[in-house]
Amino acid sequence: MRKIIVIAILVFICFMIEFFSFNFLGRWFKPNLSLVLIVFFNFYWGTRYGLVTAVLSGLIKDSFSANPFGLNIVSFIICVYLTTFIRRHLYYLSSSTSRIQIVLILCIVNVLTQYSINAFYSSIEFDEMFLYLILPELVITTLIAGYSFQKIKAFVLKVA
Repeated sequence: MRKIIVIAILVFICFMIEFFSFNFLGRWFKPNLSLVLIVFFNFYWGTRYGLVTAVLSGLIKDSFSANPFGLNIVSFIICVYLTTFIRRHLYYLSSSTSRIQIVLILCIVNVLTQYSINAFYSSIEFDEMFLYLILPELVITTLIAGYSFQKIKAFVLKVA
């Protein structure tokens, strides 16, 4: 139960950081810290806690989003299962750059999943989506992933 409380606190903190960074720094500084958190807990505590993180993160993001409800939950759950597959078959434990590469791959999967689901409800131009969604999220999330992993790990070791 203590682990779930730690996950809930970190999900809320990451959501608030994402919210304030997007609103104060603009659309070009849009990290997906929820995805970094999902990857961290999937690697650190296993798939079960990765799924808890995905559902909580998706629920909070969907509650404050104009997209169809459940879009973030579905895309985050897909990312959890893809992370589990990568962890079991392709991941090298000693490499911190491989974690950053996994975050990069999952950012692409996350945005493409959201794009494909949103395409059912409205028409979205791929070039605009690439310029305003994929590019800023990929660059910023990849740049801060290593630092975020270190800080999340330090926080989790202190409280859990």
